[in-house]
Amino acid sequence: MSNTTTIVTNPDVRHDYVMIMEGRICNPNGDPNAGNAPRQLPNSHIYATPTSMSNRINQTAELLYGVKNLYHSGNNLDDIQQKYIKDKKTPADLMGDFWDRRGNGGLFASFGKDKKEVIDTGFRGIYRLYPSVSINIPSLIEQAVTSATTNSKGNRTMGNASYIDWIITKGTGTFNACINKQRNNIIDAEYMGQWLISLWHHAMQTASLQRGEWDLAECVIATHSTPYGNAQLSKISNLVSVNVDEQTQTHSIDLGTAPEGVTLTRLSEAIAGLQTQYPPSVNNLT
Repeated sequence: MSNTTTIVTNPDVRHDYVMIMEGRICNPNGDPNAGNAPRQLPNSHIYATPTSMSNRINQTAELLYGVKNLYHSGNNLDDIQQKYIKDKKTPADLMGDFWDRRGNGGLFASFGKDKKEVIDTGFRGIYRLYPSVSINIPSLIEQAVTSATTNSKGNRTMGNASYIDWIITKGTGTFNACINKQRNNIIDAEYMGQWLISLWHHAMQTASLQRGEWDLAECVIATHSTPYGNAQLSKISNLVSVNVDEQTQTHSIDLGTAPEGVTLTRLSEAIAGLQTQYPPSVNNLT
């Protein structure tokens, strides 16, 4: 295992992530309250939710590694929890069985009648992602589309689809090593390697015909020397400067000097080593 791979997949220390996304003729994250148009802040900047990104990572991990993804089409969290309760299993069993719940999971406040076990074990997510907000204010494009659904007469219905011409967003995330230790190191180096690879390749699972080109341009990984970290996430984010050129629709990324106890790694430079150590298997596609 290369030294860089060892650094970015060390489950015993905190890692922060600064993710730069780029999209062209796309809808990064539709808003159901606005006709599924791109989500927009009052200042006209576009944003994508962390749940949207988590789902893409989880679905890509299912594609690349054959993992069990709880948030799969047709799965119902309440039904699955009830089955685990019926089989006398615990939240820890559910966490261990499903790849995504293991890392991104949330407090199981509804698991069974007795909440004490859940509260005591503290099944909070080890990975946390935060909204990705656009640096530029893109133009919105609307066009009429033919829906796959039909009306009462059996005819296909027409609707509108909203797209963004070009967008660069910046978002953050973190890996909490303290919670990982509290949960007896349920996240290991292999899981972290697969998570980073799936983050890099998430566009493989994107519904391209609906969402368009929406890809990870870069992820800067800030690895701390301690489980609780050596700097605040906001300071880590400020180390990553993104410059955009609206006329040429290009961007560049500059890194500042990391504080003591923090190592900065570009995922684009680490991905080859990660894929060598944790190679995706085409057997999972069969």
